[in-house]
Amino acid sequence: MTTMFSRLRLVLAAALTIALGASAAMAVDKGQIRLGGDYDIFIIGGEDYGPCQDACESDSRCKAWTFLRTLGQCRLKHTAVPALPNACCTSGLKEDRKPPRIVDEGECADFAVAALDDNDINRSSQCGYKGPQWSSDYREIYGRCLESSPKRRQSEVAERKEALDDCTRLAQRSQQFACDHFARMSVEQNKSNVSNRCGFRGAEWRDDLKGFFDSCRRALRSQLEDRVLAREAALERCFAQGGALDAECEKYSKVSAAQFDRARVLRCGPAYSNAMWHGDFRRHYEWCSKATPADRQKWLVGRNRGLRECEDDKRRGGKIILKF
Repeated sequence: MTTMFSRLRLVLAAALTIALGASAAMAVDKGQIRLGGDYDIFIIGGEDYGPCQDACESDSRCKAWTFLRTLGQCRLKHTAVPALPNACCTSGLKEDRKPPRIVDEGECADFAVAALDDNDINRSSQCGYKGPQWSSDYREIYGRCLESSPKRRQSEVAERKEALDDCTRLAQRSQQFACDHFARMSVEQNKSNVSNRCGFRGAEWRDDLKGFFDSCRRALRSQLEDRVLAREAALERCFAQGGALDAECEKYSKVSAAQFDRARVLRCGPAYSNAMWHGDFRRHYEWCSKATPADRQKWLVGRNRGLRECEDDKRRGGKIILKF
């Protein structure tokens, strides 16, 4: 918001003087400063007070101004505060030829800021609203407010609120539909996993419609797409193998986990707890899916031999030596 105001102020000095033509009468007091009543402060640079004077002339809120030559700073004032002697500055008092406007200018300033905030929500939420009520031009909104009755301003605020509420409801409904679709697709993918005996397990492979729906509401849309695509790729690999390899790996994983459980019951010792001796079905399954049939058979046979040696050792009370 600050950046937009800064750009707006810099344009005022050059553009508005030409557009407005001859300026209204304005008293200029060199060597005078007007203290208080500031509603806008910005840097012009240089020592020419003209742009500051023009900025006040072009702004219906402005009643007086002060230009600090040492800083190149312009101060616009909403009140015709008294001038005091000070060599630092040049000041001016706007002499408006028109009768005073009966309007709460502070209200219009708040109105314009609120309208810009509403339009930010409109754009960030991709509501797509356009037209004068959805402007990003502060001066245009402020000027339109000055020309409107209090009743019309209140009506416009209410109209924008209703429009944004409608947009929010539509966004929530869209998320509801998207998450419902994600949850149903996730459950269907797991059904394919089970029916084809692919053997995939874990949080991404379950028959839990509500669980998938709740996780969707906490995730980004891109994350949801990645999860669906990852499951689809896994299913495609399973289908390409006809399910045979996955069925073998399911059997391998169950036997491997059972062998580890047996070693634990026998208290065979730390030699029976390593990368290939564990009870994690998924880890066994993932290793199996990448191993050759010969390697899978080697470890099944090797663990059986190790269990026999452990049993013999328990009977003899001797030392266990694993050989593969």
